[in-house]
Amino acid sequence: MLTNADYLIASHSGLLALESNIDLSPLLAAADIRSFANHERIYQPGDEADSIYVVTDGCVQIYRHNDEGRRAVMTISATGDAFGISDVLDRSRRRDTAEVIRHCRVLQIPVRPFMKLLKATPEMAITVARYLSRSKREITDRLEQIQLKPTTERLANFLLQLAPGTNSSTDIVLPCEKSVIASYLGMKPESFSRSLKELKTYGVSNRGRRVHIEDRERLSSLGHAIVGQPN
Repeated sequence: MLTNADYLIASHSGLLALESNIDLSPLLAAADIRSFANHERIYQPGDEADSIYVVTDGCVQIYRHNDEGRRAVMTISATGDAFGISDVLDRSRRRDTAEVIRHCRVLQIPVRPFMKLLKATPEMAITVARYLSRSKREITDRLEQIQLKPTTERLANFLLQLAPGTNSSTDIVLPCEKSVIASYLGMKPESFSRSLKELKTYGVSNRGRRVHIEDRERLSSLGHAIVGQPN
């Protein structure tokens, strides 16, 4: 059952937040809240694409892997993010694996009411198109960083994106395990650890998943001060 908090997060997510007063209650009434444990899979390649999902609490990694088990993390979906949309629109089976990072709650919206609202409401269709376009742009920007920027600068950019507000000094909590973030940023785990240590020079310290940024401006200037390094 959806709680008031679930409803608020879903209705204000990037996917469902609409400027006009479109009635989302039939869509959300058909949805269900599901809870998953750490490393539990929501779907995997070959599964029927019968729902879209919105994270209401926790994180989900979307990845692909080869026969040797090596993973390429495509996206990390946190609270308010939607996933599983493209396969639904393509009417195809799942091509990725969606796996929970720690405990997670997701809103599962069946494909039929979602497509019904999409077809009946042009603004909803535009909103979904914009959401997918923004998601694609984020993946393209990250691919550019992986190919053109050294590992330490990639990590600095990632931390700055997580940093709330505009205060010079701030504290953040990494959304998931460092190994997942390393894959997401196109690094090896040892490269992630090395880059995190190198960021101490720029006022970054950490204890576990908690990270302190002493000076946001100093960290954002990193790209002008470092040279390339291997992954």
